[in-house]
Parts: sequence; C-alpha cells; structure tokens
Amino acid sequence: MMGRGAAAKTGNTGFTLIELMITLVVLGIVVTLGVPQFNAFIANQQAKTASQSLYSSLTYARSEAIRENDSAAVEAIGDDWNRGWIVLNANGEELRRVENENGAWRIAVAPSGSSRLEFQRNGRADNRLRFQVCGRGQSTAVTERIVGVDLTGRPSLALGDTCDGET
Repeated sequence: MMGRGAAAKTGNTGFTLIELMITLVVLGIVVTLGVPQFNAFIANQQAKTASQSLYSSLTYARSEAIRENDSAAVEAIGDDWNRGWIVLNANGEELRRVENENGAWRIAVAPSGSSRLEFQRNGRADNRLRFQVCGRGQSTAVTERIVGVDLTGRPSLALGDTCDGET
C-alpha cells in the first residue's frame, strides 16, 4: 500500500533505442539539407562584404581627391584584385588597405588588366572599371555583386547574375 505523498512507479523513463535512432535519422536529414544552403549563404555574405568594402574604398578615395584637391588612387595589391587593394593619396602614401584573407572572395575586373584607378582633384575617374565580385564556394546559388565606376568617378553597386561556382 502506498502512502499519501508517494507516487506510483509506472516504469522506466527515458528514450528507447528506436526513438533515439529515429531522432538521429531526422537530424541527419536536416543537416544534409541545411549544409549546402548554409554554404551558399556564407559565399553570398563574402561577396556582399567584399563588394561593400570595395565600394567604400572607391568612395573614400574619390572624396580624398576632392578634399585634398589632388589625386588619389585605388590600386590592386600586387596587380591582382583578388589579393585586395590599397587606397593611396597623391604622394603614394597608403590611406587604407583591404586584403583578401583566406581567399574569401574573387574579383574579375573589366577591362581586364586594369590594376589601378585614379581619381582626379575634381572627383572624376581616369578610367571606367567594372568589378564582378563573388564569394568563394561550390554553390551556383551565389549572386555576384557588381561595383562600377564611370568617368564621373561616382561608384555604383548592384546585383549581377549568379556566380559560376568556381573556387
């Protein structure tokens, strides 16, 4: 006979082996479906961050040229935009540096071979450049970002096509 405060013991508590196996199978399916989407998300964020940083550097160089009433430039590190870029004043002093650590993104520039963009004292650019920025990743669901500079010197930022999925 049980006392007033005692609860009746109705069996073991916990998971059965079958319940645990079903839970692991469901978890495996969720992870399998989620990881590729997460990789695309990361690559999209890499492209977004790199393009906004490039846009910011171009805007900064242009404003420095106008403010100092002298030229300023944005130059690819080692003639390769994929390594990063440097903002330089008219004396060649480095004002800002952005490096592509761990190869997080890739940039194609048109016209190809252009590794420097100079802004004149009135803010105009010496060349038209178009940068296609993609995050590194295997997913073709990544949208490229387009950073452009026309001869007026004003940078623009827009979405492009999907990246080709190269690493």
